[in-house]
Amino acid sequence: MTMLKIKIFKSYLLLLGKSLIPFFLFIFFLYQLNVTQNIAKLKSEKKMILNLIKKDIEKEFLDYVDDIRFLSESSQIKLLLYDRSNLRKNPFFLKDYLEIKDKYFAGYVKNNKDDIIISEYLEDKFSEQPLIKNTKKITFHTLGNYSNNSAINIMAPIFGKNKLFLGTVSLYGNQIFLDNILKKYYSQNLVSKGNFYFFNLDNDNKINNILKKNESLSLNPNSDSIFKDNILYTFDTIDLKKLLPKVDFDKDINSTWRLVIKVPKIKIINMKKHFLYGYRSLSLFIFLTLSITIWTISKETNKRKFYEKKLQLQNEKLIENNRTKDKFISILAHDLKSPFTGITGIFSILTRKYDSYDDAKKKKLIYSLNDSIQGINALLINLLEWSKIQRGYAIPSPMKVKVNDPTTSAYQILKLSLESKNIKFSNYISDKHFILADKNMVEAIFRNILSNAIKFTPNFGKIELYSERKDKYIYIYFKDNGVGMNLDIQSKLFKLDKHLTTLGTQNEKGTGLGLIITKEFIHLNRGCLEVDSIKNQGTTIIIKLPEYRDIS
Repeated sequence: MTMLKIKIFKSYLLLLGKSLIPFFLFIFFLYQLNVTQNIAKLKSEKKMILNLIKKDIEKEFLDYVDDIRFLSESSQIKLLLYDRSNLRKNPFFLKDYLEIKDKYFAGYVKNNKDDIIISEYLEDKFSEQPLIKNTKKITFHTLGNYSNNSAINIMAPIFGKNKLFLGTVSLYGNQIFLDNILKKYYSQNLVSKGNFYFFNLDNDNKINNILKKNESLSLNPNSDSIFKDNILYTFDTIDLKKLLPKVDFDKDINSTWRLVIKVPKIKIINMKKHFLYGYRSLSLFIFLTLSITIWTISKETNKRKFYEKKLQLQNEKLIENNRTKDKFISILAHDLKSPFTGITGIFSILTRKYDSYDDAKKKKLIYSLNDSIQGINALLINLLEWSKIQRGYAIPSPMKVKVNDPTTSAYQILKLSLESKNIKFSNYISDKHFILADKNMVEAIFRNILSNAIKFTPNFGKIELYSERKDKYIYIYFKDNGVGMNLDIQSKLFKLDKHLTTLGTQNEKGTGLGLIITKEFIHLNRGCLEVDSIKNQGTTIIIKLPEYRDIS
């Protein structure tokens, strides 16, 4: 049931992931769309405000021109220039005009000889700067500072009858009108202080005094906004030459100005957060609903598929187990048949001819009978061990084992077999090598491998054992110069359904079950086994088992 839950959960996550990816992409698209729309709305709002400010500023400049044009066309001033005695009739005409307008602090009237006819000051006397003489057009000039603002001079020619040039009239004011315009928008919260800028365009077409030090922001004359680093800049342009085509502007006057409203980063981020919180709540609700729905569907679907798959695997495993069992029984029957046939034959001979055989012949038959019985006994021992492994009863009890101890034990058991074939046995295993393993299992491993080496090593052959320590493991090598194996035989090792019962160099018989049990025991003790063999040159069996280490 645990496997079913894991399967259901994995399938649920997979299905949920496939469903959520397009869902979150859609939510992200909606979020981005809303952010984009609101930024566009902010652009539109700020553009509208800039347009209103622009019109107010342009109106001020148009008023300048209208004021100076009114004075230049005034009959009182023209009469004065024809005859200065007319000044006595209305001596305060220019002063009254300055007081009424309230945005000029000085005014002059000059004749065509550049002599000052009238000069009026509402405040401290302002020293007139040298201007272009005998101008024929209305002209703007910048004159430095006055009362902490840039002073502006607008001058217009005065013409009499037949376009006779009579002189000029000048008005002096400052740019305080811009502050007054902005105060109106500040009071209505349409523009905030510190986020509105009014400046001329320099040659590099950059914004001055808006960005941080060492930063710049390119202005496209055709663009009305820039969005950069979560800051929105909205632009508008005042072109005085275009607004007043019949007016001359002094070379020191910048006739093109930029109006900029900056929407600060904090406002943009807060707007994004507002939408993010909203969509996050919506996403959470839909996610929970979708998760519950998908979980229910996935649970039922996968439960059905799981049981169907489980039943199918059980059937396949049962079929495979039956095949393996049948094959194994066939192999086992074949391996038992030969020794029992031999035993039956020997007993038959002894029963019929016991009295006619001498002691030497009887002894030979008894030895043959003993070999057959020993073979059957080895097979039964291996069957018992294999049965324990299959039922899960073979549980290792790890302990400190000196590698030479099971080596000596295996040698003592198989000493007669080694001597009967005159095999040279060399043990180079170090006394300093200890492993952490089940002692009984290790003895069975060594016994099986050594027995197999003896079986396939010819008379007067040699078997060598040696060990080495490497990467927290002890490697034990069983090397013989026997018949070896080709790759086909090596590929069939450790497989229960492959009949690898082959005769030894003296027709010794074996079941092949010992190697299978050996490999299982090695794995149970957290080790591994490798085979290195060349046909007609010999075989080396390599066992790797964990090294025993004292914990101090």
